[in-house]
Amino acid sequence: MLAQNWDDHNRNHRYFSVDSAYNYLQSCAPNAVLYTGGDNDTFPLWYNQEVEGVRTDMRVIVLSYYNTDWYVGQSMRQTYESQPLPYTLTLDNYRQGGPNDYLPYQDLGIKEMDLHQFLDLLKKDYKGLRLYPSANVVPTKEIVLKVDVDHVRSLGIVPEGFDSLIVPEMRFKLKGGGLEKKDLAMLDFLATSNWERPIYVNMTSLDQFNVDLSRYVIQEGNAYRILPIFNPNPRIELVNTEASMENMLKKFRYRGLDDTRAYYNQDYRNFVLNHRSSFASLIDGLLLEGKTEQAREAVMFCFEKMPDKTIQYDHVNARLVDVLFEVGEKEKALEVVNLMWPRAEAMTMHLAAEQDFSREFQISYAVLNELQRVLYKYNEAELGKKVEESLERLNTVLNIRDNNRSNF
Repeated sequence: MLAQNWDDHNRNHRYFSVDSAYNYLQSCAPNAVLYTGGDNDTFPLWYNQEVEGVRTDMRVIVLSYYNTDWYVGQSMRQTYESQPLPYTLTLDNYRQGGPNDYLPYQDLGIKEMDLHQFLDLLKKDYKGLRLYPSANVVPTKEIVLKVDVDHVRSLGIVPEGFDSLIVPEMRFKLKGGGLEKKDLAMLDFLATSNWERPIYVNMTSLDQFNVDLSRYVIQEGNAYRILPIFNPNPRIELVNTEASMENMLKKFRYRGLDDTRAYYNQDYRNFVLNHRSSFASLIDGLLLEGKTEQAREAVMFCFEKMPDKTIQYDHVNARLVDVLFEVGEKEKALEVVNLMWPRAEAMTMHLAAEQDFSREFQISYAVLNELQRVLYKYNEAELGKKVEESLERLNTVLNIRDNNRSNF
């Protein structure tokens, strides 16, 4: 069993689980708080802090523990150089088995509620919120945090070019049926800290909160900073391009990602996919700002540090082919296309034959369509025709499968 499974479990020459966590820490401003979603996100971060002494000014908070009173209490104490987190509610308000373990939504005809007012009522144990014997309730679907715009500007925390997006209030819509303790503690800290301390989330934790923060975050490296700015277009991420360029091209580590001796399983490859996605967002942001030369530098850096020879190109790289053409890197663009389209065709044909139309099939199919679109866009008709023929062969197989199924 050891001989047969050694290659799948050998971790020699692999550093990126540690480096990925290091990169998250380096994405954050001094004295920051970073919320993470689960164990795999968090333990490498703690390793960097506890063992290697990296960014001990920061506080890493994992949401799965943040639902407990002992962990909220721990965040109220200093750890290394990280100062205690300020809260309006007391530790007794967060006690296990108390009325704030889970606050279900109760429709009381209240359209919205001020966050500071809500916290004040909870702190006073206001009986109007105790509609259940052992639990307070959330009486609204929308919680509002008022913003002192002058104070925010005085802190200089909003990146240049985003001042017009500063809002006088942030509106957090309830996503589920209520607030967990982790949601209450995060909102408490957000309101009480008054922007004096940088607050970040990763993609996992952003999705796990039961209030929607997505319109109030901006990418800085691999992390997303919560700021009182409103993203008017949810389809386009806000990106602090200056901070992200500094972090991703100068501070981040990418050890071993060009070492073909290392074995990377799917979970491990996801770390790389996350970094490639961050680069894609950064590059989009640079192009929107008209910084074509910096976009060229970033996209070439991305392909250099995370090459196909160790971790195969994915759908993010297919998107970046368009960028390569746009910034004048035609040779690299064609190299990537010639690697990706035969592989995507083989994968889709194999999965179609197996009648497996899972996410892997959908991604490979999308890659073929994206490459075809880009090639015709930049007048690469000969290669574009080859990719088009791949799609035609695939569609023929799919039509045959559909017709056969309809006969039963």
